[in-house]
Amino acid sequence: MRGKGKTRASPSASHSTWLPRGKACLNCRLRKIRCDGGTPICGPCRKDGRAVDCEYASNAPSSTHRLEQRVTELRARLRDLEPSSSSQGTSLHSPSPSVQGSQTPQPEELAVGHGDFNLSEADMVTLIDLFFEQEQPLWFLHRTRFHEAAQRPIDDPQRAHAALINIVTAIATRYATSDVAWLEAGLIDASLSALNNPLNTGGVGYENTIMQVLQARVLLGSVLAQMGRTLQSATVLESACALALALGLHNPNEGAALAPLGVMDPIAQQTLPSPTDNVSRAERTGAFWVTTIVESLWALARGAPPRVGFTRYQITTPWPITPERAEEPLFDIVSSSRGPQSVRAFIREGGPAPSWQGDNAVELVATATCLFAYSSAIARRAGIEEAHDVLAVEGHADAFALALGPALLADVRTHPAQVLVRGATLELHTNPGDPRGINAARALAAAAQTLLSPSSTLGFLEPVIGMVVSAACRALISARSTADTDEGVQDLEVTLNTLQGVLEAWAPQSAYIGVQLQRIQQERISSL
Repeated sequence: MRGKGKTRASPSASHSTWLPRGKACLNCRLRKIRCDGGTPICGPCRKDGRAVDCEYASNAPSSTHRLEQRVTELRARLRDLEPSSSSQGTSLHSPSPSVQGSQTPQPEELAVGHGDFNLSEADMVTLIDLFFEQEQPLWFLHRTRFHEAAQRPIDDPQRAHAALINIVTAIATRYATSDVAWLEAGLIDASLSALNNPLNTGGVGYENTIMQVLQARVLLGSVLAQMGRTLQSATVLESACALALALGLHNPNEGAALAPLGVMDPIAQQTLPSPTDNVSRAERTGAFWVTTIVESLWALARGAPPRVGFTRYQITTPWPITPERAEEPLFDIVSSSRGPQSVRAFIREGGPAPSWQGDNAVELVATATCLFAYSSAIARRAGIEEAHDVLAVEGHADAFALALGPALLADVRTHPAQVLVRGATLELHTNPGDPRGINAARALAAAAQTLLSPSSTLGFLEPVIGMVVSAACRALISARSTADTDEGVQDLEVTLNTLQGVLEAWAPQSAYIGVQLQRIQQERISSL
């Protein structure tokens, strides 16, 4: 029943009545829930265990202020690191802090907000090559075409967008030697600054540029989330989804004019022309699915609903294939296209669960994300009338897990789907000692070996680990109070230690998982 269990707080039960729009804490605004304005922690944040995230705009620096602070820090750092002989842009071989130059960097050398952070052509190419030497699950553009576009002159309208060049090279510094690590922060902020540069709407290179903007937003939003810059990440990823919808990527119909949804993105006031070739078609389908999945996962991790859902829009975009495969001479993209109708049939009607086909990782992750979001929505309602839905989702999760096969033997690209399927069960069974929740946690612990080596590349797994493994830990913590014997408690502790080890492995490179780990450690101590 809609609204069941939700009552407006009275003045006696809360710090104050609900606040007017714009006065809520930043976390409640982001999650789109009502805030009571309690200080230092508001009621909703305290109730949901999000005290760490509760802050008010009057106490929090704005994004612009944070960016200005960052630029100041970078200037000071570059002043120490820049060699006196440097005049050709930032070099990958800048000296270590022990070899300090005395020259003050000029504004054009910093290039924050304009251009590509003034990397030399050779260094930019080196970093882009390093980027593509790694598996990049979030990449959906044609690699060679991007590489060529990145090397065009700066004033060429078909040059790759500065935001994408900057974020690609920023990520690539992680794979380079440690003496270039200092470049990452500056390149990230430069990408953020260039993200909303006006486009040559409808002009030469417009289609390629708008796809590059989407790619940049996906990568940048993921990096910001990884760094703990949650509000900026949410804004960037939500804007990516809004742009994808405005461009009609959710419903590609080449026989009809695209009908944008809502207001167009400020930087793109014109829809896309019809695809010019199979590569263009593949890039568009990849852009839609990768964008929506990444935004959905990070939104769910924040406790917010995804921007795009299967039930909200009539999605007809087929599952993506790589642009390189679409470019093969004998490949028929039309006959090879498979749409998301099977997901709706699986989630809503109990159709067959998808399985690994060797090249359909995005399909599996999208299906698992949809199942997880659906189970979360049912769990929030938690009424007697939802009992049938709970049983149905349980059956879907079991069928999906069976179709995916043992996690220890599965392809690494299916791991996000493997974990999300267990997460769907955990969402539905949060009562202390619920055997179905404990069994889901044990299944994750059995697959922990496959999750203990965090990838250095961005992907779907990071928010999934943070959400689901921490939920499994909580299920085991609460189950300790219901264990009948010391042996039972010890068994739960062993499983809990295994799952906490997964969080510990990921925490050094993920601020989000680091926060989840701290909360689990605190909850373990307080539950004793």
